[in-house]
Amino acid sequence: MLALALPALGGVFYLVTNGAPRSYAIANGAALAVGLAWIRFGRLPDGLGARRAFTGVLLVLLALPLLTGPHVDGVSRWLPAGPFALHSGMLAVPYLCLLTARDEHWGPLALAMAAFLSAAQPDAATALAIASAAAAIALAKREFAFVVVAALAAAAAIYSYGIGDLPPQPFVEGVIQELWADRPIQAFAAMLLLVSSAWLFLVEPQLPRAEGFALAGVLAGFVVMAMIAPYPTPLIGYGVAPILGFALAIGAVPGKRQRSTGDLLDIAWRVRP
Repeated sequence: MLALALPALGGVFYLVTNGAPRSYAIANGAALAVGLAWIRFGRLPDGLGARRAFTGVLLVLLALPLLTGPHVDGVSRWLPAGPFALHSGMLAVPYLCLLTARDEHWGPLALAMAAFLSAAQPDAATALAIASAAAAIALAKREFAFVVVAALAAAAAIYSYGIGDLPPQPFVEGVIQELWADRPIQAFAAMLLLVSSAWLFLVEPQLPRAEGFALAGVLAGFVVMAMIAPYPTPLIGYGVAPILGFALAIGAVPGKRQRSTGDLLDIAWRVRP
């Protein structure tokens, strides 16, 4: 839960203290509450057939903006959801990478299809997130197929970079850069929260190694692209899609169990001086 809660709460603090519309902080806070409830109580079937069915659903979700729009200056990255426009990559890719990390046969192909869809949108941030996740999975599992996928997704990110003359949206994109210019301490704190989130994905013992590496890679890819181009800053900036996307992935980890107060006391006792 901390991997999601720390940066998301930091994002709510950023929105409240930097003059964002009140609805932005409320939306992010509500998404976090829903996400934490899902992590705590949610369950999904974990059989091979179910995992591959979910993989197919997520690929359809990633492709849906190409059919439904909105289409803005040749770019289709958003799912219309009432008052929200959900970034399809940030919603679907965290769980997709978690699933493909566990599927040695079809996982690389599914990620390659996701990279192709990100280039079709085009969405350099999603492509880079897939590339970094595939590279992280390859590092964790020592599987060459994921190296190939990482290279394909990196090519998709290069192809997609700069397509679409979309103006940066306040409190969504360029968040760290603007904070660094006006409030460097807050910018450093925001980056520290994002780094801490990735680190928690890597070291959480209840998260299998490949899946933890995959989620850390996804977050790193989205953050890096947000730093160099006008793309949403995940978890810190306004946007419910990354909060729900990472919550969906974390909550779907099989056999997860939240630590109780007794667990924490036991850990403190065992590591006492």
